[in-house]
Amino acid sequence: MIPRLLARHRPLAVPAGEAMGARWLAGLSLSDDDSGLADAVHGLHCQGIPVDALQLDWLGPAAAELGAMWGRDQISFSDVTIGLVRLQSLARRLPQPLATGLAGVPPCLAPRVLLALMPGEQHSFGLSLLGDAFRRAGWEVVLASTDVSPATWVARRPFDVVGLSVGSLARAPAVPALCAALRRASREPGLRVMVGGPLFSLPELPGAPTAWGADAVALDAREAVALASSWLAPRGDAQGAPPGVQDTVGR
Repeated sequence: MIPRLLARHRPLAVPAGEAMGARWLAGLSLSDDDSGLADAVHGLHCQGIPVDALQLDWLGPAAAELGAMWGRDQISFSDVTIGLVRLQSLARRLPQPLATGLAGVPPCLAPRVLLALMPGEQHSFGLSLLGDAFRRAGWEVVLASTDVSPATWVARRPFDVVGLSVGSLARAPAVPALCAALRRASREPGLRVMVGGPLFSLPELPGAPTAWGADAVALDAREAVALASSWLAPRGDAQGAPPGVQDTVGR
């Protein structure tokens, strides 16, 4: 009830600080009238905030705040679901900037990333925002459906990178085994695996990728794209082609 009252009576002004902005939008997403959320994001865009920043610095943190509020028993699981649906619907309606692409690489030979939830996870909003960030950087993105295991995906098609999103502590013990299964099943011998998601915001968890059987732990979308793109350069040919270019012919 409190978040709804705050959303209803808060003036339409941008709160100072990223944390306050996330709480502000999270509260608006829980309002009985969701038009306030759309008006707020439209206002931010009119103030000059680009779409990628709206997604990664405002809508993404707002979704994370909903999860944190549920963890503190401030809202119900159904409230979280409704709020996430509204945030995701709004993100899809934003004008998408054109992908910049990778220098010298035609779109048909773009590196490919598979983004997947850990089996048993439910909310994919953060993963969809990550997918948009990869597309803007020139990657081909496949969002894995939850009814097929990530290992099955990499066995069917070659991928350069797999990103796993882990949202709950209950799924943590299964992460190393899934990373190992991905490498065994992969059609791409040099497959790289990164893990991320809400779980890794917990300070008590080990941050070393080797603890998870992964090549990297990415704490946000920008870091994930930068890491994945950095893996391309050392594996390219003399002309600087990214890894998998020779392998992608005929994909």
